[in-house]
Amino acid sequence: MTLTHSCNTPWADNWLVDTGDEPARHHGLSLFGKAVLEEMNRLGMIVDLAHVSVETMKVVLSLSKAPVIFSHSSAFSLCPHHRNVPDDVLRMVASTGSLVMVNFYSAYVTCGDKATLADVANHMDHVKKVAGARSVGFGGDYDGVP
Repeated sequence: MTLTHSCNTPWADNWLVDTGDEPARHHGLSLFGKAVLEEMNRLGMIVDLAHVSVETMKVVLSLSKAPVIFSHSSAFSLCPHHRNVPDDVLRMVASTGSLVMVNFYSAYVTCGDKATLADVANHMDHVKKVAGARSVGFGGDYDGVP
């Protein structure tokens, strides 16, 4: 289950905080957010960080008792879109056994209108190089994508 989408929640900051379009409300997770994470871990729920702020990514990766996923994200160093995952976070993904499922949406792959399968493969290769082969997968995100 994702902690946010395109707005802050009472428990977590979303990715628009990193663009300046939303104010940081929790600097990652609120106290309630930490309780939400703990309960998700207790229940065996998969925590999805695909739409959260970088600070939320780091807080969750440091506190979660289980690996997490980024269900549809790409590598920030190849396309500096704020929905993508920076290298320092990719290293945390590796150390926690977590997973980045690479997105196919052009705006997150090339930061443009068109992307090729080779562009997607470059993101997968980058995540593999930084976080390891066990930390990369396919994320798709085709709904509504031309």
